Amino acid sequence: MLRLVHPKDTDCTFPHQIVCLQLVLFDPSHPRFLSVSVDPVPSGVIHDQAAGWCDDVREEDRCISWHIREGSEIRCFVKLYPGQNEINFRCRGVLLLSHRVWFTPSSSTSGPGIQFVYVRCSDGEGRYQYYHPGSPPQPLSGEDQAPFTLSGEDQAPCHGGDHIDSQETGLQKVKLHALLAQCFYAEELVSRGYNRKTFNLTEPEVFTLSQTESEVLGEDFLERNNRIYDIVYQQLEKKGMIREDRKVTAILGCTRYIYDTNRDVIEDYICPHDFVRCHTAVGGGQLALMGGGGLYSWAWCLAVVGPYLNDSTRVNKKLLFDDSGGRGTYGTVYSTTMGALLHELGHSLDLPHTSSGIMARDFDHFDGWVLSGEGPGRFSTSSTAWLNKHPYLNGAVPTHEELVVRIPREGGGPIDLGGSGEERVPVDPGCQLSIHHDSYLIWGVEMSGKMWGEVSEHLTIMPPIETIAGLIVRSGALIDSLAWDEGPPAGKMVRIGGSG
Repeated sequence: MLRLVHPKDTDCTFPHQIVCLQLVLFDPSHPRFLSVSVDPVPSGVIHDQAAGWCDDVREEDRCISWHIREGSEIRCFVKLYPGQNEINFRCRGVLLLSHRVWFTPSSSTSGPGIQFVYVRCSDGEGRYQYYHPGSPPQPLSGEDQAPFTLSGEDQAPCHGGDHIDSQETGLQKVKLHALLAQCFYAEELVSRGYNRKTFNLTEPEVFTLSQTESEVLGEDFLERNNRIYDIVYQQLEKKGMIREDRKVTAILGCTRYIYDTNRDVIEDYICPHDFVRCHTAVGGGQLALMGGGGLYSWAWCLAVVGPYLNDSTRVNKKLLFDDSGGRGTYGTVYSTTMGALLHELGHSLDLPHTSSGIMARDFDHFDGWVLSGEGPGRFSTSSTAWLNKHPYLNGAVPTHEELVVRIPREGGGPIDLGGSGEERVPVDPGCQLSIHHDSYLIWGVEMSGKMWGEVSEHLTIMPPIETIAGLIVRSGALIDSLAWDEGPPAGKMVRIGGSG
């Protein structure tokens, strides 16, 4: 018996092409793999590409084998056709379950969108840096096949395009991970109890810089100088690709790791960031920019995402950029760099750093979200609360308005909650202020005209003299509760909303 536990039966129409499914298999024989296939259901409706971009469903993605985890749980991903789809689940060739869902591509013309681009230089062939000591991981296939294979000289490499490091394959990887990012954002909102929503995607494309390879690999383009961000932003803007209703997420195919072979350094002590050129990881405003030094570790089709994340091959730090947080395998480079992409994309959607999760250093653990749905590589509750209200996930262009919560200078004045009502509480000027918002974002505290920095989880301020003037939060944010400790001698806590 096979039971679908996610998504719910009522959640059957998706605005994103890659969909996450979770199932439980009740079979005392404990099979190792579940085969998941997708077929379009003829409906007489022809998809209009102008209404919203969707990627081709490759032959290798039509039927994928997924591991049955300990406890008989299966977490798998499928790539849908536009319109109605029938998903069939088989074990040892026997059909156990069929499930129908709809995929309606988000329209890139009905609201703001995000465009992913693969960045190349003006000369060369647009290749990214690649090396693998054996054959790349293969899709799972059959009950007795290992999760992936790294040996065997006669085994054909599993990749797209004529060359594994070609511009074509680089763009193919960018397209796949744009769809995975879209799925990640939607699934994280659903996991926190919000309605399913995500950002619109426009078709990813290749973007050519005016600089040559020799120029971007010069000393001026060491990571610490961060010049590449300004150059990419300015050239995207000049081409009209950055505008009020369009954000760009760019991956640099021209990143290069150039190790100094004259250095007499033990490999384990190499700092990879000392040798990488044309690399960065920066997001904010209308652009999220990621170096592509880890593209060699990325899957090129959905069928190999799991095997690639599980790839334990050690990275040769004299040949490739080990951007894995010191863990040193192809799979951990994949996990860190894809997690970093989600992190920088979050910054471009106005998310601040948090104490944990994707918007902290936990982006290293993106693999946990894919393989088990567990682990720290998730959005915090405050991040999902902001995303749920973000205009880019709600089909609207940001207004840049600020919501100000006014705390009266003298006791008894009204507190303006941005149009959602008024409450009167006695507040002594200069008292201690605590902001409690386990699930919500507060972006700063204004005290006598001074901004006391950006906060995301919890803040306590003890002003000795200054009068609390107000809280400044971004438009659309929510406040769970405010609390004032009136201090001695009363020691009374005054709270509005929430439970602390």
